[in-house]
Amino acid sequence: MTYRKQFSGHDMTPVQTRHIASLRLLSAKFCYANPINLVIVEKNMSITVKGTIERRDIGVGAWALVTEEGTTYEIMRGADKKLLQSGQKAEITGKVREDIMTTAMIGPVLEVNSFNIIGSE
Repeated sequence: MTYRKQFSGHDMTPVQTRHIASLRLLSAKFCYANPINLVIVEKNMSITVKGTIERRDIGVGAWALVTEEGTTYEIMRGADKKLLQSGQKAEITGKVREDIMTTAMIGPVLEVNSFNIIGSE
């Protein structure tokens, strides 16, 4: 038996339903004027973002890059240990992985291709 929930006239799987619930929660928590503040990236497109590396104690722990605009990216496991220093500022080039879901669910998963250390706080 497959569970599907109706959303705006469309059938949705449980995973899609959780994504919508997460987006609603995030938009309510982090967006003031705009009801939804999503990072939209073309599939397989490389992006470059600057921000501060943070360690999040959610579940087994997760590393995040928080941009100056307030967008949080979860750094994909397996990233270089030189990058993963809490408080460090970095510029990261990589891909946003839409095919990966994590238990931390702190933001889009960023697969790091390269990085430059800018400094630390």
